[in-house]
Amino acid sequence: MRRYRIVHALGQRLWILPSVGVLAGILLSLVTVAIDRRNENGLLSERIVGNATDAPRAGPTNACQLMTLSRTR
Repeated sequence: MRRYRIVHALGQRLWILPSVGVLAGILLSLVTVAIDRRNENGLLSERIVGNATDAPRAGPTNACQLMTLSRTR
């Protein structure tokens, strides 16, 4: 009965689900950084993920795609 009350009380609060999502995102970020550091940044080759010179070229492309998606209805 007590467990039901706790679950019911948490279910009535709308901030629980977004908070869980934020915490899951932080945890996922920490785990992926730890995996990347353990493998000495060599888990994925530079051919797949690109390098620092590729980032400025990808920015405008992504922005243009997002603008196109936001205009479609």
